[in-house]
Formats: sequence, structure tokens, C-alpha cells
Amino acid sequence: MDKLIESITQKCIRENLIDEDQAEWLQYSLQCKVMNIGGFCILIALGSLVAPFPQVLLLNLGLAFLRKKTNGLHMPTKLSCFAFSLACEYMCHQPPI
Repeated sequence: MDKLIESITQKCIRENLIDEDQAEWLQYSLQCKVMNIGGFCILIALGSLVAPFPQVLLLNLGLAFLRKKTNGLHMPTKLSCFAFSLACEYMCHQPPI
């Protein structure tokens, strides 16, 4: 992933889309986007194992919208954030005990 992001950044510099001093900013932004999209796809796939796809998609799209508006819950690591999100999704789809 890092090589792809680096090559995209270098292409943007060569095409004069960004200045060289903006390279780190672009790399960070691209990494965030890739992580968000990848995590979203994994949550959708795993959620579909325990609930109907439309329900999973609606829940995740709703949470993605709320996250942007409320700035989300901040966990200490990306892995703990993903694990917490997965646990929340699983609990939302399980029937009450």
C-alpha cells in the first residue's frame, strides 16, 4: 500500500497537481482514505455473515455518516478501533437474549 501511495504522490508532483512540500499531506490523506474504505468493506463483509446485507449496509452507512458529524470515538490504536467497530456491529445484529 505504501508503494502505491508513494507512486500516486510522485505522479501528482510530476503533473504539478501539488507542490513538493504538500507530499506528506497527500500521503497521509490517501492512507486515511484507503484505511477507511478498506475497513468499511471488511465490516460489510463480516457483518453480512451474521445479518442480511441490506441491514448491514444501512447500519454501516448510518454509522459512517454519524462518525463524520460527531467526530467518532477515538481508540488508542487502529486495530482496537476496528475491533470495537466489529464488536458493535455484531451486537447490533444479534437477537436479544
